[in-house]
Amino acid sequence: MERMRPARHEGRALGITFLLLLCVVGIFVFQYFSKQTDSPGKESGQASVDLRELRSWNAPEVKRRVDGGEKIVFIDLRSSESYSLEHIYASTWFPLEKLSGFTPLSGEVYVLVVDPGISSTDLVNIHKTLKEKTDSFAFLQGGIDAWRTIGEEVISFGEPNSYIDQSKVTFVSSEKAKEDTQKNLNLFFLDVQEASDFASGHIPGAINVPLAEIEKKRSSLPLGKTFIVY
Repeated sequence: MERMRPARHEGRALGITFLLLLCVVGIFVFQYFSKQTDSPGKESGQASVDLRELRSWNAPEVKRRVDGGEKIVFIDLRSSESYSLEHIYASTWFPLEKLSGFTPLSGEVYVLVVDPGISSTDLVNIHKTLKEKTDSFAFLQGGIDAWRTIGEEVISFGEPNSYIDQSKVTFVSSEKAKEDTQKNLNLFFLDVQEASDFASGHIPGAINVPLAEIEKKRSSLPLGKTFIVY
């Protein structure tokens, strides 16, 4: 009988070890499924806004609203490089990462211009951010390409080596410009230098609007006039 005791102790030890292993495995399995259960909740939190809920207007619809007198303001949320290369006439560039600081004005309706390849997550974040501030906004379907396609104005950087862009510019000699201004009272010189350079020297009677500000200050230019730009 004494010889059987070590076997009993050994069996008991193995049983305890087996139970401990089961507990450890159970803990790992519980943690694993807990994470799997939590993950969908986080994803659903991020995608709590259905993409179909995002208001978007096609280009003809936006034009109809502009022509109808709505105070449409284009907000360009693309990169500064994309905006500099080409943007919708009179649109305002706003850095996407600072959108939380955007302050809407009463009566304005904002049409958002975004990159064609923007992610769904970014679209939802933009929607959420602006929704907290105003309901008067919509995405422009097709972006700047769609606006250009219907023949509306866009401002582009231009390509000096492009024959098409070259054909848009008329050059005159200084002698011809002087002669024309003396004959035509509706002809003015528009100086696009920086204000400091303009102060250092300019053609008498020239109007100074720095090139970087000419789009924003277009309303300050007299209507019905012809300009010689330098």
